Amino acid sequence: MNIRRLSLAQLALLVIGIALGLAGLFGARIGLIGVQPFSGGQIIVLLVAVLLIYIGAVDRSRSTRGLASLQRGVGGVIVIIAATLIGMEFFSLLALNMIGLRVTAVDNTARQTGDLTANLSYYREVEWAAQYFTDYSHVGFDYVPYLVWRHRPMESATINIDANGNRRTPDTRCDDANAFTLFVFGGSTMWGQGVPDEYTIPAYLQQEWDARQSRPLCIVNFGAWAYVSTQESILLLTELQQGNIPDAAVFYDGHNDTYAAYQNGRAGAHQNFRTFAARFSAETPPPLVQMLQQTYTFGLIRLFVESQAALESVTYESMGVDADVLAQDVINAYDVNRSVIEGLAGRYDFDVWFFWQPDILVTGKVLNEQETRLRDGIDPPFVRLLTRTYALIESEFDPNQNFYSLMRALDNSEDTIWVDYVHLSPEGNAIIARAMMDVIEPELEIAE
Repeated sequence: MNIRRLSLAQLALLVIGIALGLAGLFGARIGLIGVQPFSGGQIIVLLVAVLLIYIGAVDRSRSTRGLASLQRGVGGVIVIIAATLIGMEFFSLLALNMIGLRVTAVDNTARQTGDLTANLSYYREVEWAAQYFTDYSHVGFDYVPYLVWRHRPMESATINIDANGNRRTPDTRCDDANAFTLFVFGGSTMWGQGVPDEYTIPAYLQQEWDARQSRPLCIVNFGAWAYVSTQESILLLTELQQGNIPDAAVFYDGHNDTYAAYQNGRAGAHQNFRTFAARFSAETPPPLVQMLQQTYTFGLIRLFVESQAALESVTYESMGVDADVLAQDVINAYDVNRSVIEGLAGRYDFDVWFFWQPDILVTGKVLNEQETRLRDGIDPPFVRLLTRTYALIESEFDPNQNFYSLMRALDNSEDTIWVDYVHLSPEGNAIIARAMMDVIEPELEIAE
């Protein structure tokens, strides 16, 4: 066989045939095909490989007119198909990068408002917005035991996440052996969605501490997108198991526990529970299908399908669950988590404070036009559940149990506070941090 005399179509047939032959011979060992050597799938692949190699290798000058035509036809079709698939992958990659989404269940929840807020007038007025949203589009996740997801480490101009999946707090003093260690837990509001590192709640807590205390502070931001109080409790437990014991811990909750119940029709589950459950319960597809599912084209198609499904979302109301009953279940589940955390704090000798966060649906703040549009665009079933949950929690606040309400903390502000219906601007985060420190500092002074 003279390779120089082979056409492009013949070379394509040979390459594909050899690749299939290798897959057929060694597929079981590398997990591509079958579970035993020479399974039925491997034999079929080997037969196809032999056919392609034969068609591609036959010398066209000595072949019959029919075989030459077959070579040109089959080879041409394969080249066209291959070129089309490569083009689709390239287009899908560009499309996903432009959208700024990786198609995972947690992304769908955590980004449900974030990518929309980039177009709000507030962000057109701050110089860091363009860089922040560029960095924000690259935030990713890794699977971790029990917690389901944690943030993937990254470094950028506005968002930095350490090797443990925790967002970094500027100017914190964790390298100082004498530093007071404060763990802070919460969802994406504590993580700081919508703002750079220096404008998160933990960053402002660090500033408040430095202005009031002489002892250095090491603050660790365990906030994570879409986390509910049960995940926070487990996260604290895993840190204690590793010997990471703080001097104090802060928990900032309310919205996510309610939103998860709105999604799932029951309290206590993490967000997007049905999506994760469906993927776990589904039968394992054939290896070839699994490979196709890793392509950018499949990711783009799944993004479209899931976005369409979100327009017809299933909520507790469509499940026939009563809002009053579900709201009480949310409070009950939160109370259990709070009791567990208090028990751990007593056992490991650290202080703990619980704060219930404000929400645009129940605020006493005079909303500006932008904030009003955000509030009015919220799904009515969620409005009903959150207002009931927040009304029920009012009787639970008790300084003697270190449980405080921040529901009214933003009422007197005239700034733009909400950049969506729960995440806050730097001005809002500063107010929350100041309110937290007003509670924490006096008790720390007594303890010291």
